[in-house]
Order: sequence, then structure tokens, then C-alpha cells
Amino acid sequence: MELIHSLSFVLNVTVVILGSVMKLPQVVKLYRSKSSEGISIWGSFLELACFMTGSGYGYSFAYPIHAYAENIFLTLQGFSIIYLAIVFGKETGTVAISIFVLYPSNHCHTVIVHLTSSTYHHTVSSVST
Repeated sequence: MELIHSLSFVLNVTVVILGSVMKLPQVVKLYRSKSSEGISIWGSFLELACFMTGSGYGYSFAYPIHAYAENIFLTLQGFSIIYLAIVFGKETGTVAISIFVLYPSNHCHTVIVHLTSSTYHHTVSSVST
């Protein structure tokens, strides 16, 4: 049984190490080319949401750090890709800035719903006046 736990730990650490460098070639290519051509910003947001969810889930249920650390590294790399895509691309970046600001919040979904509903109410009240 101890062999299985040791093997599991080694595999977890391997995944963390590989996950920590998985997107670095893309980040380097974006930075060197100074172009975000071919990058789907919405696909990157979706991928980032998955990594953030995995990180939050592992943290909130107090899993050992090696069980979800690759998601933390991939989240940071995802932020880098989105940032570079906005800087070197033609996207406006409004949504990206919102995500960057909202990420540290533990109640991210609540904040997004609140912002969406208050924007909607503000827009409706502006139109009606």
C-alpha cells in the first residue's frame, strides 16, 4: 500500500512540474512575435475558468497542494496569455480587466452576477430617463 502512495505522489509531482511549464512556449512565442494572431481570447477565458475552478476546488476542500498545484501554475500562465493577447491584439480588454480584478475574490460568481445585474439596471435606467 505504501508503494501505491509513493507512486501516486511521484505522479502528482510530475504533473505539477509539467503543468508549470506547459504554456510557457506559447507565452514566449506571443511575447517575441508581439502578435496575438491565432489566439482565441474567449477560448483562453474558458480555459482559465477551468483552471481557476480546479484551483479553488482543491484549496477549498483542503487537498494537499501537490494534488492541484498544476492548476495554479496553469492559471498564472493563462493570465499571461490573455494579458499578452490583449496588449498585442485588437481586443478592447474590458472583459479581461474584469476577470483580472475578480479572480482574487472567493465569491467570484456572486460578484459577476451582481456586476451583470447592476450594469443591466444601470443601462435600463439610463435608457428610460
